[in-house]
Amino acid sequence: MIDTASTQSGSPSSMGDKRRKSLSETIRARLSRSQSSEIYGARTSDSSGCSVGGTPPVPPVPRSYSMNTIALSNTISPSSLATVGPDELNAAWTSIDPPAFPASPQYTAFYCEENVYLLARHLSAHLSATNAAAHNIARQQARTRTSAHTQRSVFVPVWDVHVLFISNSTKTVLLYAQSASKLPSAGSPVIWDYHVVAVATCHLVPLHELRLAADDEGIKVPAVQASRSWVYDFDTLLSRPTPQPVPWGEYNTHTFHPDAIHSNTIPPHFRPVFRCVPAHDFLRFFASDRSHMLLTTPAGNTWHSPPPPWPPIVGAEARNEGCANNLMNKYVDVNSDDGSLGRYGLVEQAEEWLLRDTPPITGGLGRSIVGDAGALDVMFAQQPADVGLGQQVTAGPVFDERREVRGEGTNGGPIGGRISSPLFPAYLHTSQQHRAAAAAASRPASSTM
Repeated sequence: MIDTASTQSGSPSSMGDKRRKSLSETIRARLSRSQSSEIYGARTSDSSGCSVGGTPPVPPVPRSYSMNTIALSNTISPSSLATVGPDELNAAWTSIDPPAFPASPQYTAFYCEENVYLLARHLSAHLSATNAAAHNIARQQARTRTSAHTQRSVFVPVWDVHVLFISNSTKTVLLYAQSASKLPSAGSPVIWDYHVVAVATCHLVPLHELRLAADDEGIKVPAVQASRSWVYDFDTLLSRPTPQPVPWGEYNTHTFHPDAIHSNTIPPHFRPVFRCVPAHDFLRFFASDRSHMLLTTPAGNTWHSPPPPWPPIVGAEARNEGCANNLMNKYVDVNSDDGSLGRYGLVEQAEEWLLRDTPPITGGLGRSIVGDAGALDVMFAQQPADVGLGQQVTAGPVFDERREVRGEGTNGGPIGGRISSPLFPAYLHTSQQHRAAAAAASRPASSTM
């Protein structure tokens, strides 16, 4: 609303001042809009209200409202901007939720590596847009040589996804809180030859420190950041009745019992060894023809457990290299390790792994899900034989990989693959612990003179 009376009664000089003030405000507004367009990139909207343009849209970034906006001035030094308080980070985490499991997940019991392959593909596709937006902001800031925002309370989320193989040299790894267990009174233990889960990690990067990595395929690890990880395990009891991501610390504590490992309560041949593989590499190089699930009997070959309804999976790079099967010798075998976070990941012992707060990151944040769309395509191969559980089949010769990794036991049976009865060793171990604890509690306390 315009006050016409005061306007008419004003002096010419006051009217001129108002016009100059209005012109100054208009210029500042236009400069502000121009700067905003330069930083975030020009975007238009179609009739549906959707953003269109050549660069990914900038997503809402987590912001702490515990402090006021900080204006950029010559009195603010980079060191002061780099100081981020815990209250700011805690407030920012309130807006971060890990991606959910698919509404209708593809799952087949005893084929955890294939279940997690499809899950990692889903998570990578879901989070790639968020990472692309972070890359876009970093590129714009590098181009303009200035930060879009200088508030310490503004953060950009960058995500990583890893696939975790859990086994050991004897392929007898003890996991608790497993749905396959039938001994809930002992913590629901199961002894697996190997198990596979996915891990999603969110890194909160202060916006003023958002920079591209040297190879432009990730975000440079800043001096100040905060990260949290969640574990995706289809077979854990920690997220029932429906599968849900479990916080890293909670999952490790209840699944591996680190205190029992540290105190040597869990024997060495039951302790986990971890192989951590970036999802981008796993999706490209993994291959399995499911031959490890074939059981040879005098009557013929049978499946240990019915195979998934989809064909066997072969990653795009594995297919290009002519590899049809590398599950056991490249991923499950914990002795196969070149000591670097290469295409088959990094192997660590439980004592080292369980001290971590997140999976290892090398080269830059977000690199584990960087890549073209082809890396996310599921390639399928031919199954060794079309067979149902217990049916006799005619299969080709056993692969060298299967002979090397599985070997033969003292009774002539195979070692490795999926354990036919994964419950009994865990029952034996936990029952021994239970009896020992009960006996100690029942003994009378020794008297002292």
